[in-house]
Amino acid sequence: DERDKKAKLGNLDGDGLIGMAALSKCYAMLEWASELKQEVNDRNAKGRTPLMIAGAMGDAGIVRWLVEHGGSLSIRDYEGQSALNIAAAHSQTEVVKSLIELGAK
Repeated sequence: DERDKKAKLGNLDGDGLIGMAALSKCYAMLEWASELKQEVNDRNAKGRTPLMIAGAMGDAGIVRWLVEHGGSLSIRDYEGQSALNIAAAHSQTEVVKSLIELGAK
């Protein structure tokens, strides 16, 4: 069924299309994945969401896009880290500022 097709779209680390778009900083892929109704809070093998990936990659624009499209600021990965924690750990100061402005705690 349609849900099974969506579940198969992704890479070997368990990132779905939106996670791969965040990883590659590709806005066109974000829009395409959104059109395909891909889950914005989908988790990879480490429990990380696309928002966490974008935070680690340092792309504040993608962070904002994800939050505007339903990306959760409160989800934590399997190690208990939030998108804000991950961005800070990667010294992504612009992303940290954006996440705080968007309501991350």
